[in-house]
Amino acid sequence: MIRTYIYLFIIIVLLSCDTKQTLTFPKTDNIQDIEVSNSKVNQEIENDFRVIVVGEFTEDMHINLYYSKNSLEPFSKNKFIMYPPKKNQKAAYFRFKNGELPYNLNFFPWRNKNYREGKIILQKIILKYKGKTKEIESDKLLEYFSINQYLDYKENQIIPLKTEERKFNPEIVGNNRFVFELSEFLGVEHSSKKEPITAKSVSLKNKLKVTFNIKLKKDDQLSLYYLKKNKIYNAKNSQSKVVKGQEIFQNIEFIIDTKTGMPTNLRLDYASKLEQEITIKKIVIQNSDTLITINQNQVKDYFNSPDQWNVDINTERAIFGVKKNNNRIDPKLLGNNKLRNKLKTLK
Repeated sequence: MIRTYIYLFIIIVLLSCDTKQTLTFPKTDNIQDIEVSNSKVNQEIENDFRVIVVGEFTEDMHINLYYSKNSLEPFSKNKFIMYPPKKNQKAAYFRFKNGELPYNLNFFPWRNKNYREGKIILQKIILKYKGKTKEIESDKLLEYFSINQYLDYKENQIIPLKTEERKFNPEIVGNNRFVFELSEFLGVEHSSKKEPITAKSVSLKNKLKVTFNIKLKKDDQLSLYYLKKNKIYNAKNSQSKVVKGQEIFQNIEFIIDTKTGMPTNLRLDYASKLEQEITIKKIVIQNSDTLITINQNQVKDYFNSPDQWNVDINTERAIFGVKKNNNRIDPKLLGNNKLRNKLKTLK
């Protein structure tokens, strides 16, 4: 009889170990519906990078979270995590498994063409990794991400636009500030020394090298956007570099693949911090046949400096600062018609 009770006790213990437990995040995450099988998985999840979009989804939808792994890698259709939040669900959850860490993120909501209704009432975006948490509140979204022409964002609501268009591609893409702070949060240094492709290791056949000789006041992120067949600048046609602030000039090099065509214009996003200041001594654009040099006092002739975002400290010496507008910072130098015409001379 005693032996029977012992067997029953062992069976009950084993069954209790197999029962699913709910992984409860801190209350600020507002997500309690992720189930795991045992406590070991809890620790595995804690060691994985997670992204949680907290808010309310007013209709069923599919969200793809695309990611790149370095500054030279564009967002790829093969690298994404999909999550299908249901109507009135309070969070969307994305987990990077096997120790994978992203360089940048690109949210693609309303991915399924059958679900293009409703809106996302955003509360916050939460990043989690190894016991650390970073929260981006809804009123700060546009300080860390840019949205394209297929979305509108007002009163903390993400609303789809032009849903009837065949090429409906809504994107919420991390900007310079997000990439820089994500790198710090993950404890990963995406420096040019660690890139799989560098200017020194690449032949300029079917390549365009753009070199900025600059002095940067603070550690930051520089991004070069370029136009080809795309009519507007986007994250797919861009590259970024994490740059250390120094009192000396340094060369920051970007390599653009020209197999699908030569860039028709360039845009440099040079800061993610309000206190940033950049000095450009020289810009060199070259391929295997042609070399274009833009000297310090010529930068103003080839690039426009939007008064909305930039502070023109000294245009003759190509010194630019940062201005806040509508609680956002987005400093950039935009190639003008003179640069467009110059780029046409490249073969």
